[in-house]
Amino acid sequence: MKGDDLIALAGAVFTKMPVCKAYPRPPIDYSVVKEQTDNYIAALGAALDGGKKARQTRDESRLALVRTLLALSHYAELKCNNDQTTFLLSGFPLAKRRRMRPNLYLLHRSTESMRGRSADKCAP
Repeated sequence: MKGDDLIALAGAVFTKMPVCKAYPRPPIDYSVVKEQTDNYIAALGAALDGGKKARQTRDESRLALVRTLLALSHYAELKCNNDQTTFLLSGFPLAKRRRMRPNLYLLHRSTESMRGRSADKCAP
């Protein structure tokens, strides 16, 4: 996730989640989300200079924000009781479904074994 997207997500969670009554007692206070978002924004600006210390601070503040948002997303998922509209009220988006790619090796072996069987059945 890009930095701007992470900041937008944190902002959405900070504004929407405290208002929703479905999430009464989060594991992390919302002021922590706001503080970590502000720290990350400041660290992004400082890291534009390209200093090693500034980049390290940016990465650490990003990791802290991601961990906080991850904990809140798990909390929202638990409290929404599989209701998508309630989950969306938290400010988090729904996860995209991932499509699994078929294992071509297994697919090739199964088609070969099918060919062998069909050849046996058709033999006089």
